[in-house]
Amino acid sequence: MIRVLVVDDSVVVRRLIVDALGGAENIEVVGTASNGLLAQAKIDQLKPDVITMDIEMPQMDGIAAPRGAPARRPPPPRPAAPAPPPAAPARRGPPPAGPPAAAPRAGAKRAPGGKVDILAIGSSTGGPDALTKVLTGIPADLPVPIVITQHMPPVFTRMFAERLDRSTPLHVVEATDGMELTAGWAYIAPGDSHLVLHRRGTATLTQLSGAPPENSCRPAVDVMFRSVAALYGASAYATVLTGMGQDGRGGAKVLRDAGAEILAQDEATSVVWGMPGAVVSAGLADEILPLDRIAAFLVNRVKTGRSAAVAR
Repeated sequence: MIRVLVVDDSVVVRRLIVDALGGAENIEVVGTASNGLLAQAKIDQLKPDVITMDIEMPQMDGIAAPRGAPARRPPPPRPAAPAPPPAAPARRGPPPAGPPAAAPRAGAKRAPGGKVDILAIGSSTGGPDALTKVLTGIPADLPVPIVITQHMPPVFTRMFAERLDRSTPLHVVEATDGMELTAGWAYIAPGDSHLVLHRRGTATLTQLSGAPPENSCRPAVDVMFRSVAALYGASAYATVLTGMGQDGRGGAKVLRDAGAEILAQDEATSVVWGMPGAVVSAGLADEILPLDRIAAFLVNRVKTGRSAAVAR
């Protein structure tokens, strides 16, 4: 039996990893820790064979922690590999990863306060906790759909979507090909597939793409943002939450050129201010808000924008 210690500062990610490993044969999760310092204290006590370690953590990160850990006994012989999961249903040939930057209405006149028909959210490091907080504050009767790209590997996105579906007012699903966007539902890009949108008549449908990674990511926020800009233009509202790197900045520029508005999480409440900071530094953010104010702002922005549209 392989004994595993799970170390991550995100409660949501720790639960996802524990749930994933709990279903595997010959693996026992013997404990968890929220940072490298706490992990070191548990190593002598729990004597794990394997430690899963996040890189970005408070107090002691996942790079420093292994260097300071005492020597561990060698792991037992590896068990036979479990049978591979059933093959996923065959997909259609990979669609293009969203339109090129020139496709939206470049230079479209922005109309702050206008009607919002979709919310698009991108996140990475620290994103699971941030998304949980945001979606918890959004009611089930939200009159628009939400599309989300969170940098996360396969399997974990499905488990994350299921957890959000249970713990938030919204219906939350991992996106598959051909889902029709519905108000009050949130669609999360699956690990290792870009999420793009296309129209069939008056319906907007999800489509998964195996196109090459962008910003070293698949799914990539930029791909989803470009797709949203092409279909919704100025009636889209985008949010960039905590995350490492610059994914989302290029797509935010396309959205901005199409007339959409953009919100960025502030630096103080971001685990890593790479992604939202890149959007802010590029002058693309209409709003910069702390995490605990984002949900209420988005709900009010959707409500007021649609009320104004009806009044006109």
